[in-house]
Amino acid sequence: MMNKCYEYLNSLELNGIKPGLETTLELYRRSNRQGDNLKFIHLAGTNGKGSCGAMLQMALRKAGFKVGFYTSPHLIDFRERIRVNGKAISEEDLAFEIEQLRKVADEMKEECGFSVTYFEFTTVLAVNYFARMKPDFVVLETGMGGRFDSTNIFDSIVSIITNISPDHQKFLGNSIEEIAFEKAGIIKKNQQCFVGITSEEALEVIRKQAKVVGAELNECDKIDNLPFEYKNGKQFFRFDNYPIELNLIGAMQRKNAKLVFNVLKYLSESYNFKLEVALQGLAEMEWPGRCQKLADNLIIDGGHNIDGITSLLEALQEAYPDYKYNFIFGSFKDKDSMECLSLLEKFANKFYFKKIAYQWRDSYDSNELSYFLEKNSNKSFDKLEKWSKVQELLFESREKSAKEIFVICGSLYLIGEYLQYINYDLEEI
Repeated sequence: MMNKCYEYLNSLELNGIKPGLETTLELYRRSNRQGDNLKFIHLAGTNGKGSCGAMLQMALRKAGFKVGFYTSPHLIDFRERIRVNGKAISEEDLAFEIEQLRKVADEMKEECGFSVTYFEFTTVLAVNYFARMKPDFVVLETGMGGRFDSTNIFDSIVSIITNISPDHQKFLGNSIEEIAFEKAGIIKKNQQCFVGITSEEALEVIRKQAKVVGAELNECDKIDNLPFEYKNGKQFFRFDNYPIELNLIGAMQRKNAKLVFNVLKYLSESYNFKLEVALQGLAEMEWPGRCQKLADNLIIDGGHNIDGITSLLEALQEAYPDYKYNFIFGSFKDKDSMECLSLLEKFANKFYFKKIAYQWRDSYDSNELSYFLEKNSNKSFDKLEKWSKVQELLFESREKSAKEIFVICGSLYLIGEYLQYINYDLEEI
């Protein structure tokens, strides 16, 4: 049964990416607008959406609420994208939702000629499921952009823009201003919008859009000099005299936490819960594949653009300043892969290159990445054919008591491959 469900979802990939809301709106209308009474917290931004979403859902759960979470992409199993109180949608519920919505999609195509894309279908599916589960809040992450993203058909109680940097330029535009305009499209009338640290050029666009629609914009202060310390792989710091314990490393995650803090402060006043209790959830949250320490000498991170790789390097230098870094790298051809590789090269001890095994997008093979490195660096490298080699490398490093860290990075899809190889359990976060 599930194989047929996944075959159907995968077949929707053939419809590509189609910015616009008309098809999603029609599909949602035909499925009886089941999620109209849900309280959505809407997230957009180039990087940090998933981390902020994971923090928010865990903090709200800690405060006693039932919380839905819709995120993308998944690492191993599609079910990871749709969670209630951290638990992935069951196979039975997913099969039911697919069967119900597939009938609607087929009827719509026959009557209107609208063919749904993968993300359009799964977005409506997720909201239909949340409507059945009746959570108190739903944390809803955009897939790409904001203005024409399928998630933007729903009214939200608050919108969040994490940051703005170049990514998906083919669809969002080549300038920071153009990208910011697309992301700012999630801001709704008479709404509270929270924006993280980003460039002044992006902020000007976001301010203008907030003014146009009549929303109140909350700009979170910079925290570059915030005192912090690490203990047992966690970082500790304070915001507005509130102690924060965060189960993620790096300055970027402190910036994300500051943004989340401001959102939670507003929500605590609006929905009458204790902020200090909610903040305790940040120490308990897990967000697989994002600067995640899997072993004493292994970090995995899905950073796939220049900002993401920069944040990864800052986190490594901050948490492991005296270590050598061996990067296991793979990337798609529609990303700034060579620029990312150039950034990593400055800090690399050695590279291991791995092609991403994903049929729907072209990825660089190890020969192409090796060729680029040979032309631009004298750093040593190996081609990684099998994931079993990673386990050998980790074991050899421990045997030698080497002060080095292996870092798998370049794409969340690459991270997902490795997690699947080691049978990592993503059923609950």
